Amino acid sequence: MIKRASVAMAGAAMLVLIAACGADNPTPTPPPPAATSTPTPMPPTPTPTASAPGSPQAALLQAQERWERSGVADYTYTGAWVCFCPEGYRADTQVTVSGGKVTGVDPAAPGIDAIPAPERFVPIDDLFALIQEAITNNAARIEVSYDETYGYPTDLFIDHDERMADEETSFAISSFTPQ
Repeated sequence: MIKRASVAMAGAAMLVLIAACGADNPTPTPPPPAATSTPTPMPPTPTPTASAPGSPQAALLQAQERWERSGVADYTYTGAWVCFCPEGYRADTQVTVSGGKVTGVDPAAPGIDAIPAPERFVPIDDLFALIQEAITNNAARIEVSYDETYGYPTDLFIDHDERMADEETSFAISSFTPQ
């Protein structure tokens, strides 16, 4: 009698296991109710809106508005990428922009004859796009300072993924001259 009951219980347990795994049953069996007390539900954590005052998104939008109001389309700036790379890549570089397009990339640092990969230097609008992309993709850390008059980013640091080393983006503009 005991042996039959054990076999029957084992068979029932097997059927429950098969049902839970979805075999011959496209609808999974809900788990049995917990034997312990039900935890108190936690209220949802409010998530700040993307344009909350003081957020990177709000700061970017305000800076872009200042930039657009300035109406500057032709300008030069001296900028430098900050990276773990050869000196020529980190050198101060004078960038000339006309009509929203880069027309010149020249060394501004002594001892640098040519700027490697000059396509790294972009118009201000592309720097705004870089910052927006980091915000949209929820970069781990975004720190940007903007010029009070024109709104262009003077310093930016983006850590795309805090678990990775050397994938950060850092750029600084040390001078800006509208034409």
